[in-house]
Amino acid sequence: MESKEPAAKRLAAEIDGAKLEAEGTFILAVTDLRPVRPRAGWYHLAVALTDAKREPSLTPKPSRTPLMTGLVSGGGRLVMPWFEGRLFPTVEMGPKGSRRHSSTCWASSCRREVT
Repeated sequence: MESKEPAAKRLAAEIDGAKLEAEGTFILAVTDLRPVRPRAGWYHLAVALTDAKREPSLTPKPSRTPLMTGLVSGGGRLVMPWFEGRLFPTVEMGPKGSRRHSSTCWASSCRREVT
């Protein structure tokens, strides 16, 4: 059965919860998804990291700064779905002043086929 959600929201849902493994284990979290007006089907997207090694009983908190911000579109009228984003090489995690460099883990681990 076809979903009633816009295609861009379904694409963002594919990112939310994806696991990254490199120097540590992290989970991607979509922290902001809002429509871009006046464009139909375009959404502003912000993706943060959560630390996957936290206690399971604790709610994982996303990074204070985003890993990526950008646009996502579900496509349409002979246009394929697409993302356009800005990747931030440093992400601030946990207490103020704690930083993780993200460019290496992003480039090597976050290739995911969206079906």
